Amino acid sequence: MAPISEKSKQYQTWYPSNKKISEIRTKTASGDITITGNKKVGNLEKEFETVYGLYAQVCIIDKDGTGYYTSGKYDAMTLTAINKYGENDGWKKFKY
Repeated sequence: MAPISEKSKQYQTWYPSNKKISEIRTKTASGDITITGNKKVGNLEKEFETVYGLYAQVCIIDKDGTGYYTSGKYDAMTLTAINKYGENDGWKKFKY
């Protein structure tokens, strides 16, 4: 059975920010993801994989402007909690 996303590959494909999820998803079955503040980071990333077949990572940008993918303790935090944690630590907000 083939993996449902690129998660297990050494390198993952980067998609331009102007692409819609419907244009890059690898699973075509119906399904939706709801993003709310009480959703855990790890659960959101997993939903992107199971619903759309896309490997997704939440990224943080620290006060020095360096970007990091979340893992470990951050995956267990809710989106609201990680946002508040970052605000208190001086993380930068990224805007599209």
